[in-house]
Amino acid sequence: MTIKQIRNWLGLYFLLITSVLGGYILMFKETSLLPISKSEGIDAFEIIIPVLVGQLTIIFKWFGIGQTEQDKIVDIPVWVVKGPPIIVAILLIGAVVNLVVGNSDGTHAKVISPDSFKAIVTFSVTLLNATTLFIIARFFKIE
Repeated sequence: MTIKQIRNWLGLYFLLITSVLGGYILMFKETSLLPISKSEGIDAFEIIIPVLVGQLTIIFKWFGIGQTEQDKIVDIPVWVVKGPPIIVAILLIGAVVNLVVGNSDGTHAKVISPDSFKAIVTFSVTLLNATTLFIIARFFKIE
C-alpha cells in the first residue's frame, strides 16, 4: 500500500464506522431495531464513540492542514492496516444483527445480553486502539 492509500482507507473507515454506529445507536436505542434499554444503548455509545471520534479528529486534522500526499509504498502488509477495522466492523454488525433478529419475534430467545453487547463494543474499542493507534500516529503525524 502507498501512504496515500493507507490514509484514505483509514480516514474513510473511521468516518463511516463512527457515523453509522453512532447514528444507529442514537436513532434506534428505544426500538426493536436495537432491543436493549435506552441506558444500555447510551452506555455502548459512550464506550465506543469518544474513541472513534478521537481517531477521526486526528485524521481530519491531518487532512485539514493540507499536508502533501506521498505515493511511497510502505513495507506494512495490507492486512495490518485493513484487517483490524474489518474485523471490528464484522463483530459490531454481527452483534447488532443478533440483537435485531433475536428480538424479531419478541421472545428474546437468540438475543445476546445487553452486557454481552457492551462487552463486544468495549472489545472492539480495545482491538482498534491496540492495532490502529500506531498506524494512525505514523501516517497522520503532523510535521
